[in-house]
Amino acid sequence: MIGGPDPHRSRWAKRRARAGGLSLYVRIDTSNRVLQDRDMRTKRTYNLPEATVRTVRELAATYGVADTQDGVIELAVDELARRLRDDAEAECWAEAAGSPGFRDEAADLAAAYDAADRETWPRA
Repeated sequence: MIGGPDPHRSRWAKRRARAGGLSLYVRIDTSNRVLQDRDMRTKRTYNLPEATVRTVRELAATYGVADTQDGVIELAVDELARRLRDDAEAECWAEAAGSPGFRDEAADLAAAYDAADRETWPRA
């Protein structure tokens, strides 16, 4: 080669050789920005195990979780973020429940709205 071997190519070749010629990870080149449906999207590169890539494909193709593999990833990331937010909120509520001031205020509010609740919400 003119100018010597490409250091990036030889790095990947060495990794494949150590893995017995098999690629253990799938590289997805997502470095370009694309415009879809007026939403700016950013492409990123993630090294994912082949099993994860197969699962994403299966979720999109077989189960129809989303129209595209990108959609599956968006749903998964949104769900993870929602769960983390819910966990953080649950911790805040649990901490508040231990506060005497919070308990007193909650009891005052419950008493203030008790009559209105009985009028609004039918009892079974």
